[in-house]
Amino acid sequence: MLRLSLAFPACIAEGLTARASIRRSGRLTRRAKGRIFLVLLVVFAACYALALASILVVFTTVALGAFAFAAVHLTFHAPWSYMGFGLIAVVWLCMMFLWVAFPWASSMTALAVLYRDQRLRVDSLLPPAAPQSVETTL
Repeated sequence: MLRLSLAFPACIAEGLTARASIRRSGRLTRRAKGRIFLVLLVVFAACYALALASILVVFTTVALGAFAFAAVHLTFHAPWSYMGFGLIAVVWLCMMFLWVAFPWASSMTALAVLYRDQRLRVDSLLPPAAPQSVETTL
């Protein structure tokens, strides 16, 4: 899978066909699979931590709301309680959208950056390094 990870960015950036972008991805990932794995692992860990934190916030808010609802002895028959359940459902759907969209967007961004970096390394598009001057004082 790491060998195929840069196929999508190569297809989009260079306008290649699927077969050509898979070949290009294989060339770009040669001797860089460890770096690609590490970057994707960090992105996954950040997305996982953010998802856990948001789940904690959502469930804490719902639990406190349920506690407050029970503490003031409100019943579910009031019309405004159904509106509250609808609002909770809308917030939950928005959170679910973010839980799906954020990891996808962050991984695609990371792969695009990795593609650009590997393209510069493999195709030797980097400018030649300037000679470093060493000053010696005696």
